Amino acid sequence: MALSRRRVRAIAQHVFAVVPSMYPDAKFKEIDGNWAPGKKYTTCGGLPGYVARKLGMAPEVAKDGLGGYGLTSMRNAGIKRNAWIHHSIEARLRGEDIRPKKGDFYLLCSGWPDRHEKGCPCVQPEDPKKQHLVTGATVEHVGVIINSSGTLWRTADAGQSVNMGKNPDGTPKIYQCAKFVDRTFDPIKGTLTGEVGAGGIRPPRRLCGWIDIDLYPFLN
Repeated sequence: MALSRRRVRAIAQHVFAVVPSMYPDAKFKEIDGNWAPGKKYTTCGGLPGYVARKLGMAPEVAKDGLGGYGLTSMRNAGIKRNAWIHHSIEARLRGEDIRPKKGDFYLLCSGWPDRHEKGCPCVQPEDPKKQHLVTGATVEHVGVIINSSGTLWRTADAGQSVNMGKNPDGTPKIYQCAKFVDRTFDPIKGTLTGEVGAGGIRPPRRLCGWIDIDLYPFLN
């Protein structure tokens, strides 16, 4: 199936413009110009935010927060504009092989099969006073889909860690970067591998869902 022009632009013009890159490259600062060694946050939300800004949003739509760095605001923006696709194992068991397409913004969460369908963050009420009614998973990572065919996927991700040696005090010198990551998709558990942090390879995490960029009201 042919890609939409928007999907082609998202990858060829925008993702490839900044991935791969590493702090303190100028390309990496397009993703997040505020991050520096020692900052205690991940830059993963900066890559979808950068692509979203490049695709363009009307001022009212931009207020949703998709063009920023927040993981939860990214999900909520997709829900608000009816562009959020929840990755449901129940749907897969019914024979529906629904998966993200090239250019979509995907989201990983901590929800495992026994609590994802009703406990993942995408079904929490947006009203903070009601969020205590739903507990479970938290948003842990976001990125951009490059390929999602079969079980070997490729994604574009910021927030990745690179060990650059030692600081003068002997502590590890950890920089963040953006790169393409090969991930194994488990269609039974609904998980993706591929995360590597400062402590090494992380366990597989649940594919919570994605923002369909053809459904989101971008300008370009």
